[in-house]
Order: sequence, then C-alpha cells, then structure tokens
Amino acid sequence: MSISKFNVGRNVTVSLDDYLMTVEIDLRVEGITSASGKSDTVATTGAPQAVASLPDGRPVKMNLSVFAPVKA
Repeated sequence: MSISKFNVGRNVTVSLDDYLMTVEIDLRVEGITSASGKSDTVATTGAPQAVASLPDGRPVKMNLSVFAPVKA
C-alpha cells in the first residue's frame, strides 16, 4: 500500500491510498475575487487535472471550484 499526496491547483491537495482518493481544501485560505466581483474562489484546479488511474488503467481527471459570495 502506497500513499501519495500532491497539489493539483490553488489550495487543492489530493491524497491517494491505492484507489481511495481524498481531496483536501483549507477553508481558512482567503479567496481570490472573481472577475464579476460577486464571489471569492477559495480553491480551484483551474482546469481538469490528471489525478489517478482506474484499476483498468484509464486516466482520471478532476475539475474543481470552491467559492463563496463576497462579503457585503
């Protein structure tokens, strides 16, 4: 059993333990305000990122955005 941990974007860390994937996001990190000014992006992969392979060898990609409304 091998555990690997790596970053796949801004404030996004993935851990793999064989075929179990865990996504870690620190909600204390200050977000970056979107172009519209309506939301803060707390974590993002930016685009689909290769993160693992299925047991049959097919690649697995992840696309993720975590955001919150801008404080009033």
